[in-house]
Amino acid sequence: MAENKEISDLRRELETLRLENAHLKLVNRSLNSVVENSPASIVITNKQGVIEYVNPIFTKITGYTAEEAIGMHTRVFKSGYHPDEYYKAMWHTISSGKTWKDAFKNRRKDGSLYWEQQFITPIINDNNEISHFAAIKIDISLQKEYEEKLRKSQQYLDTLTKALPELILVLAEDGFLIDAITNEKLEAYKILLQAKSSNIFNVLPVDLHTILRDLIERTIKSNSIQIAEFPIEHRGKVLWFEARSVLLDYEIKENLNSIVAVIRDITVRKNAEQSLIELNATKDKFFSIIAHDLRNPFNALLGISEIMYNSDEIDVQQMIEMSKLINESSRNAYELLENLLQWSRSQTGQIKFEPNYHNLYQIVEQGIKIIEGQAFSKNVKVLNRIPGNEVVFADVNLLKTVIRNIVSNSIKYSYPHSEVLIYSESDKEMTKIVVSDMGKGMKPSTLQNLFKIDQKISIPGTNNEKGTGLGLILCKEFIDLHNGFINVYSEPEAGTNFKISLPLPVR
Repeated sequence: MAENKEISDLRRELETLRLENAHLKLVNRSLNSVVENSPASIVITNKQGVIEYVNPIFTKITGYTAEEAIGMHTRVFKSGYHPDEYYKAMWHTISSGKTWKDAFKNRRKDGSLYWEQQFITPIINDNNEISHFAAIKIDISLQKEYEEKLRKSQQYLDTLTKALPELILVLAEDGFLIDAITNEKLEAYKILLQAKSSNIFNVLPVDLHTILRDLIERTIKSNSIQIAEFPIEHRGKVLWFEARSVLLDYEIKENLNSIVAVIRDITVRKNAEQSLIELNATKDKFFSIIAHDLRNPFNALLGISEIMYNSDEIDVQQMIEMSKLINESSRNAYELLENLLQWSRSQTGQIKFEPNYHNLYQIVEQGIKIIEGQAFSKNVKVLNRIPGNEVVFADVNLLKTVIRNIVSNSIKYSYPHSEVLIYSESDKEMTKIVVSDMGKGMKPSTLQNLFKIDQKISIPGTNNEKGTGLGLILCKEFIDLHNGFINVYSEPEAGTNFKISLPLPVR
């Protein structure tokens, strides 16, 4: 019986071993099937990196058969893309018992290059020592190709957008600035870029909020391109921008619509538009003077001369009166023509600006002499109270024209038997010339438009003298050439003071 029990136990042990062996074979077959049919290349090497096993996909990827690969060192796959330090770091990692994970650029048997995502891990034996290395490698060449295409596309897009003279903003409907793309060298857009990754309404000036909110709302509501223009003051200058917006068809910020706004600096265009307005006003002014003001004195001359020619009964007193009218009409026509010629030269850039040091008293005296007949006919005294040694830095011809026009203007609006006083209030930085009268003066509304070419300012003088308003505009342009300015102080029936300020050069 005892032998039968021992035999029985032995048989059970043998059966257990047989079952375990069968299980191991099943596991081995399964593992072998997984390894052999794996879409990933599997390579096993010894500690020195010599290949001892490769699976079939390895051959498909590299071009090496298993027979060729076994016994080769893994360095045969080096492409030259990675530096030696890269491989040293890899060997240091796996030799210390850690797994190395990275993408390799390797070389196939035919010399072509490809990318692999590799996981290299050490194999530990029963003595807890590294005996081999196993590498699982996945061909990611197609992925890398797509990544490279995407990178180049992004680079191409970035280059295009940065080359454009526009700012591209991506805005959520609540004003949050999601992204901004522009040429960083464009100074004009820096104030707008301050709002990046923030709410644009917290950064930009308050007066822009209504414009931008309206633009966003119109874009979302209409789902079509919308346009808005707005100014921004930057470093003491007013810059103008145009925004063109379009609705994005997907959400960037959850539950909020987003728009793309392309913003362009249109300051040059706006300035050109303003210049065009001024040029049109200049043209209108010019033709108005020619069509009306220049014709009047000649009509008077023709009418008076015709009376004198056809009349046989003109006494001495009538002859004197008519001669006076002829003289006045001729002087007005001459003054107007002189101003027109100088003004036209200033508009076409033909005036030469040649400033130098000059005696101011003599310049004023010469200017007064040209118009002393006008002052005499109205019995107005023109008093030159400029010190004899006063010096001014100016273009002598332009300043004479300015003095003549302003003094003539003061005479025109002075009452008979009054005075026009010319004096200076100079300091170390500026030469200031004041022309003061006690004439009919001007209203504040007249003062505001006195030097504007697009405004018709022509007020009859105290003897109903005609004017064109061109003389004072010419004066301002000539003083602007000197980097100076003209201030006017006046009240109705309280006279007018013109103050001309000319800077002295730093010595």
